[in-house]
Amino acid sequence: MKHQFGPYTFELVEEIRPESDDHGFIEYTSALRPGTRPNRYANGPFCRFRVSRAPHEPGVYAVTTANELQYLGECIDLAVRFGPRNYGAISSRKIQSDGQSTNCKVNALILKAAKAGLRVDLWFHRTLDHEAVEDELISRLRPPWNGRLKVATSLDPRPVHVEVQRVQQQRIAMTHQYVALFRRALEQEFKEALARDSSSVRIRSGGLHRKVGGYPGRHHRMPMCCAVMRSMMSASDVVVSSPPRGSGATLIVLYKLPRT
Repeated sequence: MKHQFGPYTFELVEEIRPESDDHGFIEYTSALRPGTRPNRYANGPFCRFRVSRAPHEPGVYAVTTANELQYLGECIDLAVRFGPRNYGAISSRKIQSDGQSTNCKVNALILKAAKAGLRVDLWFHRTLDHEAVEDELISRLRPPWNGRLKVATSLDPRPVHVEVQRVQQQRIAMTHQYVALFRRALEQEFKEALARDSSSVRIRSGGLHRKVGGYPGRHHRMPMCCAVMRSMMSASDVVVSSPPRGSGATLIVLYKLPRT
C-alpha cells in the first residue's frame, strides 16, 4: 500500500500496535531520581511497541492515525529509529531534561491515539536526501505532532519559505556531494580488489570514511557513509558487523565480486 505526502510516495511499513494484555494497553511512566529535571513530555504515560518490518535504510517516515498525517521525521536507519533505543520504549534516561524529549512525545501520542481506538500506521520514503525532504514536507504539510514552525524575526525580513528553500538547497547539494564521494571511494575499493583477483572484499565504514576524509572529526558524515554502503549492497552481499545504532565506524559489509 502506498500514500502520497506532497510530491513524495511513501510505502506502508506496518500498523504500530502498543503492547497489550487482557485488560487493555500496557502503559507506564518512568521515574527520575530526586533533583533530576524532567523534559516537558516526561509525564507520559508511555507504551512499548515493535515494528518488525522496518528496514535498516535511510529515509523519511510518516505516522498517521486513521489515515491522517500526524508526524514526519528523518532517519539513517528506520529499524533503529522505531526500536527500543528510540521510539519503541521510554526509559528514565530519556525523560530527563537533556534526554530524548521527541521520543517521549511521539511514544506518548501513539499510545493516546491507540487508546482512542485509532489505527496508527508507519509509512516510509527511502532517500539519501532525508534531511532536505523532511524539511520540505514539514514546511508544506505542518503535521500537528511536529510542533510549531520557527517564525522569522524582525531582524530577518526574508519570508520564512524563502529561507527554508535556501537551506534545503544547501543540504541537498552537500548530500549529493558526499554521496558521490563515498560511492567513488567504494567503487575504487571494488576495482582494486578485482585487480587482485579477489572474489569478494570486506569494507569497513571507518576505513572508507578515512579515505574520503573528514573522519575522525566533529563534522564527520559517518551516518551517510553507512547509508551509502548499505544502498550499494546487492542480494549476495552480507552485513558482517553492524553498530548497535545502525551506523558507525564499525559497520562491515562483505561485497561479492565482480559487481553486477
